[in-house]
Amino acid sequence: MATVLETREHGSTNRVDTLALPKTFAPQFVEDKRSVYWENNLAKKWPCSEPTTFAGSQRVQDLANPKQLIEKYKRDPDKLSSMSVVSEGAKNAEPSARTAQLAQPKAMHRDYEIAKYPQWQVSKGAQTATASDRLEQLAQPKTAPDLKIAEDTEWEWSEWKSTISAAAKNAEASERVIVLAQPKEVPSYYQHAKSPFSVVSPEAKTAVASERLHKLAMPKMRTSPYEDDPNTYKVSGGALKAVASTRVSELAAPIARKQRAKKT
Repeated sequence: MATVLETREHGSTNRVDTLALPKTFAPQFVEDKRSVYWENNLAKKWPCSEPTTFAGSQRVQDLANPKQLIEKYKRDPDKLSSMSVVSEGAKNAEPSARTAQLAQPKAMHRDYEIAKYPQWQVSKGAQTATASDRLEQLAQPKTAPDLKIAEDTEWEWSEWKSTISAAAKNAEASERVIVLAQPKEVPSYYQHAKSPFSVVSPEAKTAVASERLHKLAMPKMRTSPYEDDPNTYKVSGGALKAVASTRVSELAAPIARKQRAKKT
């Protein structure tokens, strides 16, 4: 602070020194009073030993009063129920034609179907029906033929004598059957699935980087750290004076459906 005051005395116009000066109070500034809940008799300028009291305005007093009961309840204090009494005229009233029409229940749609019961109801006709001959025939269980087992053998099929004829055993397939029996060939352009593990070739393992590659791999050198260099992101004069083309201005405009006029 001494340096700032000295600078001020010497008539310095530095902006930093000006901002470093403390803020001064306004001429009409009044310091906050002490709380009324404290024992602050010593701070008062007038002779008074009683604590400070407050008096509400007429509006505050009106709002503080409890809500008054309705005159109807004052005359009949026993009537505390919210149920209203229906008059004799309302009991004997006849509804108008419009009221009777509105009171009619809504008719169901002609296509509405009532939910069926989960228990299926069998009709009397179905209970006394007689099955036809064809139905009796279809209802018969299927009979399986007896298992063919060779004589003097066990259950193992490998012990049975072959029933294939000698002509079938010595038959030769035709050329057409041999062609159809050939497996399907893989096309020449078919590519098998590659392995998820990439194999590095020996040439790549023993490769030597060129001088150009070494040059591109070197990090960019700066004379000073970029965060301390104010001209690191300096915009050129040509970029500052550039004029956007008609197409660029058209693309930069907001969408018409998202525009709205400002409220006045």
